[in-house]
Amino acid sequence: MAVLALEHYNISPSDVEKTVDFYVNVVGLTQGFRPDFDLPGVWLYIDNIPVIHITERDCEGAGTGRIDHVAFRVNDMDGHIARLNERGIPFHGQTVPGRPMSQIFFDDPDGITIELNHADGPLPY
Repeated sequence: MAVLALEHYNISPSDVEKTVDFYVNVVGLTQGFRPDFDLPGVWLYIDNIPVIHITERDCEGAGTGRIDHVAFRVNDMDGHIARLNERGIPFHGQTVPGRPMSQIFFDDPDGITIELNHADGPLPY
């Protein structure tokens, strides 16, 4: 028995509209189909995979627990950097030691750190 893939993560933001706007217009995900669950919410997709589930519920003071950050692979780091600069979103970057990969880090509207990774050459995985 093996784990096959990370399916999604679920967040309950303080402002759903602001969070959907952030993940669609800053990170680059798309809003798509969501089953008619009892709690209202939104599913955000990469290609045909719903990777972020947003649920509307009262989580005042819940914080992000032990989640440090969530990472996405991107193919246009310069485009993402330009988008962050246009929106005045602070970020910092680095290269991965021993790997041809660059990274940038920034926070979503509720303080969850987002990491974007760009392969600057062939990766071993």
